[in-house]
Amino acid sequence: MSFSSVILSFFLYVSMAFSGGEVASFASADVNEVAEFPVVSGEVQLINHEVKEKDGKKVVEAQVTNAGESRKVSVIIIGYDKENQAIETRGLNTFMGSGKKTTFTYPLLYGSQVVETKAFLADPTKEDVKIASLAYKQDGDSMVITAVVENGIESGKYGIALIGYDESGKAILTKGFNEFISKGDIGNFGVKIKDETSVKSVVAKLIDVSHENVKLVSQADRKVGNQIQVSAVVENISPSRNIGLYAVGYDVAGNPIVTRSANNFVPKQELGSYTIPLRYGENVASINVFISELPKNGASLNGQAFYLNGTIMEASAVVSNGEKSDKYEVIATAVNAEGKVIESQKKDKFVSKHDASTYEFSFENGGGIKEVKFELKKAK
Repeated sequence: MSFSSVILSFFLYVSMAFSGGEVASFASADVNEVAEFPVVSGEVQLINHEVKEKDGKKVVEAQVTNAGESRKVSVIIIGYDKENQAIETRGLNTFMGSGKKTTFTYPLLYGSQVVETKAFLADPTKEDVKIASLAYKQDGDSMVITAVVENGIESGKYGIALIGYDESGKAILTKGFNEFISKGDIGNFGVKIKDETSVKSVVAKLIDVSHENVKLVSQADRKVGNQIQVSAVVENISPSRNIGLYAVGYDVAGNPIVTRSANNFVPKQELGSYTIPLRYGENVASINVFISELPKNGASLNGQAFYLNGTIMEASAVVSNGEKSDKYEVIATAVNAEGKVIESQKKDKFVSKHDASTYEFSFENGGGIKEVKFELKKAK
C-alpha cells in the first residue's frame, strides 16, 4: 500500500465546524496515560523496532517473533515530536504462525516532525477493552486526532468519543466514532477536523455499550460570532432509530432564554454526533443538552424559553414526538406582569416519528411582556 493510500484509508475527513456534561464511559485516556509498553505477550516477543528512510519517508519497522501457537499479533506504534507530545499513533496486526518472525512496517504520516517512536504489543489475553494509545497534532488549520483501541473481550461495535479542550481547559468540541473490533484485535480511530485551531488538548472516552438505552455521552460548546455552537455525542443501544436532542441556553440568573433541537439517525450500538447552533451567544451563560422524550401517545413539549431582544420578545420551544408521525400545533401566549394576555400566536408543523422540532415566535412591543406560556395541541 502506498503512503498516500494509507492516508486516504485511515482518516475520516470532517469539514464541519464542531461546536461540559456527564460522560457515560468505562475507559478514557490522554496522551500521557499510556503507562505500559509491553514487548512480551505470552510467547510473542517484540525484539526491536527502528526508524528507516524509504523513498524519502520515515518508516517504522518492528520485528516480532512467535514461539507459541499460531495466533493474531498486533503492534501499536506512537510517534512523538520534540516536545514529547504524541502526534500520531497506529495499530498494525497480522496472523503469525508458530515459530515465525514478522516485520511490521508503518510509514509515519508526520515523519519530519517525529523525533522519537515507541512500539509495543497489544495483549489480547487481558479480558478488557481499552484505549491503548491516543495522539493529536495541529496540521495547518486542521486538528488531527488518532487513537488505537485494544479489545480482549467479545467481538462487537465499540464507540469512542473525542473531546477537545481550549487553552483554558473548556470543552469546545466533541465527536463520536464507531468501529467493529474482533476479539483479540485492535481498532484504529482517526479524524481530521478542518478549520480547527483552538483545540489545545484532547481526551478520548471509550463508550460502554452493555446497557439497553440511549445516553448522552458528551457535550461541549463554543462561541462563534454571536452564536453558541453546541456539539454532543449520543450512544444508542436501543433499536436503530431517529434520536432527537435539544439544547437550552440560560442567562446568568439561570433563566432559559433560547432552545433548539436537532435530529440524527443512530444505528443500534453506535454513536451519533450532533451540532446545534443557539442564538444570543453574548447572553448565554450556561447550556444543558437533553435527549428528547419518547411519549407513548402523541408528543411532549420541552425546552421552553423566551428572551427580550431589544424591543422584541423572542420565544422558542421544542416538540418531541413519539411513535407516530403527525402535525402538531404550539400556541405561545405572551402575558404582562398582572397575567393579562397581550398577544397569542400559534404555529403548526409536521413532526416525524421520534423527531424533535423547534417552534419559534416573535412578539412586538416586548417590553410589556413578563412571560411567554406555551401549549401543545394536535393540529387539525
